[in-house]
Amino acid sequence: MKKKSASTLIYFHDKVRRKSLVKRPKRVNKERRVNNVITVIKLLGFFILVGVLLWFYIKYQPLNINSVEISGAERFVSQKDVQKITEEKALGKNIVLLNSEDLQKNIATNFLASKSVAIKKVLHSRLKIKIIERIPIALILPKDSQDFLFVDAQGFILGLADKS
Repeated sequence: MKKKSASTLIYFHDKVRRKSLVKRPKRVNKERRVNNVITVIKLLGFFILVGVLLWFYIKYQPLNINSVEISGAERFVSQKDVQKITEEKALGKNIVLLNSEDLQKNIATNFLASKSVAIKKVLHSRLKIKIIERIPIALILPKDSQDFLFVDAQGFILGLADKS
């Protein structure tokens, strides 16, 4: 190996010192910069879309229940009473979050003359309630009364029978 001269050593020493003293800008990869800009634009677009959807939901409330349709309540179950109870429990609430089983149990316990109650959620803002009433199959006459009573197949007393 050859010995290096003093001037060569000083030259290399100055070069190293110069590199540490002078900070040169790093080279930025153009592809990387473009990818970063595209990512920022995508994130910005996503947040704007979420904001617009949130504003629309808050302003128009498209999933809140606006109307209730009741069918099948004719003779022994009062349609007006079912409508009133249902509107108190469900009107203005979110149709997706509404617990229809609780509402169904509530209607069935309040109206014993109903054989079954079916609740169907119709998107975007409507409830359909179908009530199947008990069918009277017999008339009975209690000992102490002069009025006949309707009775269904399970022995449930439906109410007083009209004289006609």
